[in-house]
Amino acid sequence: MKQTRHSGDQQQSREQHFISLRIMFKEMFLHTRTQWVLLMLGAVTVIAISILEFMIPQLTKEIIDQIIPEKRYYALLETGGLILLAALLLGIFNFSSSYVMTIVSQKAILQLLERLWSWEIMKTYSAEMGDTRNYTRCNFQQNLTSNKFYN
Repeated sequence: MKQTRHSGDQQQSREQHFISLRIMFKEMFLHTRTQWVLLMLGAVTVIAISILEFMIPQLTKEIIDQIIPEKRYYALLETGGLILLAALLLGIFNFSSSYVMTIVSQKAILQLLERLWSWEIMKTYSAEMGDTRNYTRCNFQQNLTSNKFYN
């Protein structure tokens, strides 16, 4: 019987964990949905990075397996140039992806801070107006993640 209760507690804990994750992802989506253009640009750069990272070893394989054994030295220069171009583009896309994602994350942090400060202002104003509710840290965190600020 104890084992059943323990497994039930684990199941309930797991469900609470998934609910918390769902709330967290919903919050992050709400803070980044205004920046969908930047998010799409970031996704495109990540895809370009993946393609370029796949291309460089394939071009190297082409050089080793076909160009050098057949002694096509003109193709060696062309393929080497393509590898250098791919490496340059890879660096540009890596920088762009990092830059865009930094902008998105900074804007999301700014929105969270604005929401935090609006809550602090509301709490202070309510206290000045004679509101006797207990604004504890737990209550603050619960209200910070609730949906009442979006309605």
